[in-house]
Amino acid sequence: MFKEIVVAAIVASTACPPYSYEAGSNQVDKKVNVYVNIQPDLGWKWNSKYPAKYRLEFLDGKKTERYKFEDGKLKHILSALEPPVNNIKIIASFTLCSKTTCLTFRNKEFIIKF
Repeated sequence: MFKEIVVAAIVASTACPPYSYEAGSNQVDKKVNVYVNIQPDLGWKWNSKYPAKYRLEFLDGKKTERYKFEDGKLKHILSALEPPVNNIKIIASFTLCSKTTCLTFRNKEFIIKF
């Protein structure tokens, strides 16, 4: 029975994550900037002891290495791409904590549409 309760708690906690986000892109000359800004809900904060990381994944299957980001502000400059660029996935892993618990989000996908 304990296992059932733990699984239900994990499913319930990830069904409505304790954050909001904005994802998008902008273009300056031939550079494309993609970004995700993750804002924890009231009562939640970034866990600075857990390294937040992300990688980019393209439609052709190519992936970048993993990069670190802090405080929910993730920005990546793609200088070699010519517009238009197809959709890009930003796959991030990070942890948010409240006063009583921490939730780790692994491989959370944010899609940037062009």
